[in-house]
Amino acid sequence: MVKRDIQIKDEQSSRYFVIENNCLPVDTLKCYFPGARELVYMNNNNIIYVHVVNNQLELNENVQEYNVLYSTKINTGNEDNLQSIILNYFQCLYTYKEICHLLKVNHNVNVSERKLKRIVKSLGLRRKNIVETSLESLVRAMIEIHVSSGFNLGYRSVWQRLKTEYKFTVKRSTVLKLLRLIDPQGIEARSKYRLKRRQYSVAGPNHLWHVDGHDKLKKFGFAISGCVDGYSRKVMWLEVATTNNKPEVIANYFLKSILAHNRVPCVVRSDKGTENSIIELIQMALRFHDTDNRAGYNSFLKGKSTANERIEKYWKQLRNHTTEFYMRFFKTMQQSGEFDASNNVHVECLRFCFGPLIQKDLTRSLREWNEHRVRQQNHPKSPCGIPNIIYHWPDRYGGKSFIKLPEKEKINKLFKEFTVTPKLFSDEIKTIIDLVQPGLKMANNLEEAYVNFKNIVVKIELLK
Repeated sequence: MVKRDIQIKDEQSSRYFVIENNCLPVDTLKCYFPGARELVYMNNNNIIYVHVVNNQLELNENVQEYNVLYSTKINTGNEDNLQSIILNYFQCLYTYKEICHLLKVNHNVNVSERKLKRIVKSLGLRRKNIVETSLESLVRAMIEIHVSSGFNLGYRSVWQRLKTEYKFTVKRSTVLKLLRLIDPQGIEARSKYRLKRRQYSVAGPNHLWHVDGHDKLKKFGFAISGCVDGYSRKVMWLEVATTNNKPEVIANYFLKSILAHNRVPCVVRSDKGTENSIIELIQMALRFHDTDNRAGYNSFLKGKSTANERIEKYWKQLRNHTTEFYMRFFKTMQQSGEFDASNNVHVECLRFCFGPLIQKDLTRSLREWNEHRVRQQNHPKSPCGIPNIIYHWPDRYGGKSFIKLPEKEKINKLFKEFTVTPKLFSDEIKTIIDLVQPGLKMANNLEEAYVNFKNIVVKIELLK
């Protein structure tokens, strides 16, 4: 009986599974990803669909990472499945009206607000007069967040993480009081910040996607790429790899996002970097036969980074929520002499040990951002609300949804000809690590990653 670890992810979350004999029960997949339709993976830049035999997903023994595709329908007769989906939406802080809309749009289930409230009540869920989680558990969780990549989160973001990730019941006022005790300096520093916003206007979701790279961790070997929908502020992808300058890698992210969201954007905006050259050609090709005034050559915009404001603004949020922690941690390793950025072996080992953790944090940051509630703005053209809701329900905010469905055959052909699969670390370092420390498992937390890095570097140095 052969056991191994695999990673399964969708656009908002990522989970690791231990499988036996390269099989995974379909029920297990749907338990963690409600509404899942199919499982896919990339092979030679082609999208391969996983076969289902006797209610078992037959996985490829050479593939570790899979992506989830969701169905537009769920079995309404399966009450447990429906309740689990409602529970997930409720814990993500959606309102009753928003949950009803998401059930209709994402799962083709029509539920009235009255019936939804009955289901929520039967599950013992409520938002007023709640019995809060014990103070001891709250403090322990908040300290855990504060000493990790979430050390710079404000009280609203901490409150959201406690409810969505830790499944705690707590008031925002309680979180604020505790955070003032745990991080008084951070509270004071954040309260002094005042942002003067420029006017920004987009017609609706999928009208304009902003693409850019985040280079704050690049000197340590980690290159981040992201994309934000201009109207809803929804993050379309957020990935880390060894490079974000290779056009074929950015094209891979772009095409995977088109497939995951089942939409081709009307316009894509980027800076003038050469890394965007292939997605420029792909975008113009996908929109070449359309007849609107943004079709063909007009479907891609290039300009200064300051004009790419939606994603530039998001990079500040990402730095506060995730990357600042790793910047400080790696700088401390440099200052102590444990890490040398000019040593390629050190860089590759750092990628191997910390890359999966950084991607996990990025996936969590994407999910939390897409599920947080944007506060009211000073001008009416910028809608306020939850990015996921604004993206899927633009009519509610006076916007128009721009829908152009991708052709799977064409996307597969573009994948094969114009993309390469991004990597967190090189195949060579994986081979070396298997030799010096066989059977080493990926770290589940920062401490394990730090210990693995030190042990691997020492053993490789002994080989010289």
